[in-house]
Amino acid sequence: MKLRSLFVVSKRALRVLAMTPFQRLYINKLSKLLAKDTSCLVYLLTDHAGDTFISLSLLEALKTTVDSNFVVCIFKEYESLLKYFPKLADNYVTFADGKFLLFQSRDLVKFNGVILASVKFGTFGIKEKVRTRKLVLVGYKYAHLVKFWESPYKLRIDNYFRFILNVPEDFPLASPCISEEQRERAKQLFDSYNLVEGRTVILAPYSNSSKSYSDRSIHIFEKVASKLAEKGYIVCTNVDQRNPRPIRDTVAVSPSLDLLIPFPDLAGYVITFRSGFADIVSGSRAKLFVLYPNLLLSFGVTSYDYFSISSIFKRSDTIELIGESEDFLKVLDYF
Repeated sequence: MKLRSLFVVSKRALRVLAMTPFQRLYINKLSKLLAKDTSCLVYLLTDHAGDTFISLSLLEALKTTVDSNFVVCIFKEYESLLKYFPKLADNYVTFADGKFLLFQSRDLVKFNGVILASVKFGTFGIKEKVRTRKLVLVGYKYAHLVKFWESPYKLRIDNYFRFILNVPEDFPLASPCISEEQRERAKQLFDSYNLVEGRTVILAPYSNSSKSYSDRSIHIFEKVASKLAEKGYIVCTNVDQRNPRPIRDTVAVSPSLDLLIPFPDLAGYVITFRSGFADIVSGSRAKLFVLYPNLLLSFGVTSYDYFSISSIFKRSDTIELIGESEDFLKVLDYF
């Protein structure tokens, strides 16, 4: 038993030794650094872009209440989402990647240290220290600490974040703000693709957070694109670095996150698999069609019930279709 314990300790020691001196310093100083301000919270957002957007919507609304003494720490790649939320954008910090979350300055809450993410918390025994200080982890990486399914809240993704943030189930999401600068940039980008305002359909067949991609689903989107083109619509595909190929015979477009609301405003229509993209474009005026797989999730609710755009964002005009890929051809009935 002693030998086994020694072996385990040795493995952990090797992991610690493999860290840089800066990272080891973080482990020693984290509690003190977080304790410097006993009143200000840091909300650390660790999820995908769509979940981050929902969290920011709640936190922006929270900024108008008495519980406003906090800052958000957000993944650098998603920083432009803060343009939709001016109160949060006044004071925030970013982290550079998914392994180490880098705070950018030395003042009270933006200390110059590192926060270890996901598995690293448990590996180095940081979990309890973080949980007892003024740092709140917001994300599915920490679902095992939350047990949302045991809460009185209705099981839905936005309520998961309300539960973490300790706000009532009816606490509203803040509506995203769009600046004139964002609208001007969206218009320039839209015109650069030679698209037609009000007659453009954006297809979003890819979801980085779910298993939406398949040859069959792409084939269905190709059928939809072809039929829409026959009806005189300009059809484009939202692409990114992970999914760079547009649907056949469509225009590849790639607006930045801060343009994912004003750009669809100009287009007029969006057809998307349920994804983080859908969360963000729900803030636009575009006619929105969302396609859900017919799945039962592990905690007993359907994918639709848990991720419904119309319920989360109170968009009763959203057309939501549930089923297999072939069922999604029904979107053509609305054009």
